Amino acid sequence: MPDELEVYRDGEILEGWEIVRVSRAIDALAGTFELLFPEVELDDPTARKLLRGDRLEIKVGGELVLSPRITRRTKAYNGTTNAITVSGSDIVADLVECSAANEPGQWKGARVATIAGELLAPFSDLRFRTDLSVAELGSVTTFALQTGETVFDALDRLARMRGLLLASDLEGGVYFTRPGIEKAPVALERGSNIEQGSVEEDESGRFSRYIIHGAGPTPAYWDVGVGPGQSFRVETKDAGVSRYRPRVLHAETAASEAELKQRVAFEASVSAARSLRIVYVLPDWTLDGHLWRPGERVSVWDPILEIGGPSGSPVEMLVGSVDWSRSATGGSTTTLGIYRPGAFDAEPVKPPKGKKAKGVQELWLE
Repeated sequence: MPDELEVYRDGEILEGWEIVRVSRAIDALAGTFELLFPEVELDDPTARKLLRGDRLEIKVGGELVLSPRITRRTKAYNGTTNAITVSGSDIVADLVECSAANEPGQWKGARVATIAGELLAPFSDLRFRTDLSVAELGSVTTFALQTGETVFDALDRLARMRGLLLASDLEGGVYFTRPGIEKAPVALERGSNIEQGSVEEDESGRFSRYIIHGAGPTPAYWDVGVGPGQSFRVETKDAGVSRYRPRVLHAETAASEAELKQRVAFEASVSAARSLRIVYVLPDWTLDGHLWRPGERVSVWDPILEIGGPSGSPVEMLVGSVDWSRSATGGSTTTLGIYRPGAFDAEPVKPPKGKKAKGVQELWLE
């Protein structure tokens, strides 16, 4: 089959598994997997030789979807089965789990790409991909590691101040990116290719006012009225929240006023867009030969969930997560987590024209 899922170890295909689940998401650097071998004999040449630390490759239709390391192995039996389950995550999971121990752990006037490269340098099988990262990384005035924080947390602080996300190239590389750069060549349509669908609206993570505090660390910031070490703040409103719900943030790094505006816009737009999440279950692992990827745009029309125009006009949405799975009873399916555009973006919706309070930029998010 053109969309068959295959698992490789050392270049050889693994057989005998019955249940598989592979998950990737735009807001999770490391994808995960789980394989179940339901009937394992004592002399089984495959499942019993899968050990913690082994590297695998998982492909759909010949295309790589995950290159994980086995981190957990479970053996269990009862009166009818003797099973082994192996699971793990993308090899970049070490960055999510391990602390950043660079010495002295401080940078001044350094380029973001340089800091990222030095944070990854101790991990021999991982690397920072400057060639895949967006061009506008820039530099920082100062940056210091926080005691005990993971490498991912440190990189994420750098990313958030620029409205960026961290992504894996599935082969040990990490890079900064923006969502929605690519668009799926297929569309999702109710009654055509969607097997199951649901939508959840949740306002618990959305706020009427976002306030971020930061500081200018050098005299270069005096021209905006802030001396070295003095704090200042930038505010953003979400006009889609009518009651009083403030959210106070602290800048992850020393930042200029422009950088703080971008950071607070990122927080507000992301919170608003993530308040709506659609879940679609599709038959098979690909759609018309297309393999789904987190972060790509897709056209959606679903009158039952009220997505798109009543006349059949689709709207553009964002794929936030992809789960490929197969079970003995459910067959092969793909589960997509779909969000509104802006769920992982720093670009705010422009407000209506009008007078704005000093130091406050309006967001018109509905």
